[in-house]
Amino acid sequence: MTPGENTSAPIKYQWVGNILDISAATIMGSLTPIYTHTIKLAYRKMKRRIVSAFASYAPEAFEKALGRLGVSRGDAVMMHVSFDSFTGFRGGPKDVIDCVLNVVGPEATSIYDVPGL
Repeated sequence: MTPGENTSAPIKYQWVGNILDISAATIMGSLTPIYTHTIKLAYRKMKRRIVSAFASYAPEAFEKALGRLGVSRGDAVMMHVSFDSFTGFRGGPKDVIDCVLNVVGPEATSIYDVPGL
């Protein structure tokens, strides 16, 4: 074993993972921009389907998560979000803001920087 060597996975799996990473980089690097764009769109579509089937969450779950993070009534909150990062959230951008307001209350200070809204 050499210094800095990753020993968290068996060597054969590290080797396969490295080959796959190198292969994907080589393939994507040799494609034209239109093919790369098409592959990325297909990947995003597949990811959305998987997340919505297995990891989607309702606004109520988001409010509970904010509470677990320590956000409470009267807190000052600043959020810089891109709604795309809420993959799996069953609601829209307005619902995200409503969730935060439900947790901190109308008397709290909340600032949102939401690109594209």
